[in-house]
Amino acid sequence: MNVKTTFSKFKIYSLYFWILLFCSLLNEAHDYAFIVSTINVVVFSFGMLLVINKFTSAETSVYEQNKKRRLSFSEDKELIVLTVFWCLNLLSVFLNHQYNTGANLQTLMYMFLQFYLIYDRIGTNNLEHKKSFFKKLGAFLVVFTMTVNILSLIMFILGIRIQVNQVYVIGFDNTSNRLWGFFNPNAGAALAIISIAFSLYFIAYADRKTAKVINVVNIVIQYFYIVLSHSRSALIGLAVFIFFVILAALYNLQIKIMRQKLGEFEKRDQNRLSGDKTKAFAISTALSICLSVLIISSTVFVRPYLMRIPVDTDSAFEIIDNSLNLRIKNKNSGIFIGSDALKKISPERSTAAQLIDPSRGRILFWLETIKLLNDKPLVGVSYSGVIEEVTAAVESPTAKAEIQAGGIHSSLISIVGASGLLGLIVFMIYFFLQNLSIIKMFYLQYTLKHSLNLSMIIIYALVIAFIIIDLVETRLLYTMNFMSLFFWFFMGILQDLSKESMKEELNFNSVL
Repeated sequence: MNVKTTFSKFKIYSLYFWILLFCSLLNEAHDYAFIVSTINVVVFSFGMLLVINKFTSAETSVYEQNKKRRLSFSEDKELIVLTVFWCLNLLSVFLNHQYNTGANLQTLMYMFLQFYLIYDRIGTNNLEHKKSFFKKLGAFLVVFTMTVNILSLIMFILGIRIQVNQVYVIGFDNTSNRLWGFFNPNAGAALAIISIAFSLYFIAYADRKTAKVINVVNIVIQYFYIVLSHSRSALIGLAVFIFFVILAALYNLQIKIMRQKLGEFEKRDQNRLSGDKTKAFAISTALSICLSVLIISSTVFVRPYLMRIPVDTDSAFEIIDNSLNLRIKNKNSGIFIGSDALKKISPERSTAAQLIDPSRGRILFWLETIKLLNDKPLVGVSYSGVIEEVTAAVESPTAKAEIQAGGIHSSLISIVGASGLLGLIVFMIYFFLQNLSIIKMFYLQYTLKHSLNLSMIIIYALVIAFIIIDLVETRLLYTMNFMSLFFWFFMGILQDLSKESMKEELNFNSVL
């Protein structure tokens, strides 16, 4: 395959990723979900053609050049395990045909595209194309999230609340004391973490000071949104993300200081600095724990001050209205929250306002899902079966709407219910193999290059944050959304780079 053909293919795949990202972000608004549903068939059909083309092109390349194809059993054990997992879900759909087969097939299509197009994307050796796409993707997301969350903060300050349906809100939901903005708070907070990750990348690698300043401002904006969204899972994910990034940054800083004192390290001296590196890593770990805890703890102290802003703003408008006989905020429009309601705002998240008490919330969803294994413990009841059965088991109308909108709020439990114990075991094998290769990649950087690749640490830390968030969400496997797109895209990057690190190790050992 020549360079021109490779570049053209990469552009097609990149364009397709942009389309999926646009649809997923539009779908998050839920008020426009009908638009996405009308183009799903076309978008997914085109995606299937891209997958077929990728496989046939690989086979043609093997035939013409007599080379081993990229998707070989020996090189891509992780993808093979994912294939087994997908087949188990297909088997579950076949055995549970009494449930919504159309919805199940759509779920299988989501997973298929995630595994074979987003995770195992087009194979090209031109890293410049990948770097360029990564930077464009990051620049777009930073600008998008900065714009959206500035508007979200403005809606919070003005006390704007628009009820979209029984579950979703635009603006600030004073009944639960959570800022939605244009997204579900948990989804919005996850998107804010992705934006912070890209901003940290640009701060570390951008040359222009203006770009660094803009990204610092963006981090502050996203931090305020996360605080006001009151997403507990996002805060835990953010804490883990911050821990890994600070750990790598502090460790690399100490290695840089050591290089300045001792000069450039020679390959033959790699064992000489093992003690100093171990000490530097231990210090970095301790400091990163303290700093990450400090940053996350700051939200507890910042939130009460932020929650006073809508009340103070409303009071200021009332003074102006009374003094100048103006009507700056038309509270009869149904958009602005009333003064009495604003005064009841609390820094604490209100769960009672969600109309889902502890006996009818996530824990009940999970328990009802596990009960479904009594009849089919090995292969489960399919994802559609989980949704239908758990929806029927709960009584609260709001809880039913919550399940229909966001599943049972745990990818791990969803795997158990949809594909049984076999599905859980197979997916855990994939997770173990994937992380083993990634950790080995970082270990090789630690031993051979002494410092860690900060950009790869940022991506891996984001992946781990996603996994933590999805313990109480259902976004990484059974739906196509921005979080699943970024998760499998980043996992694919880490997978490719872990393979490259193996080649570097062989080259390094060959010259010793």
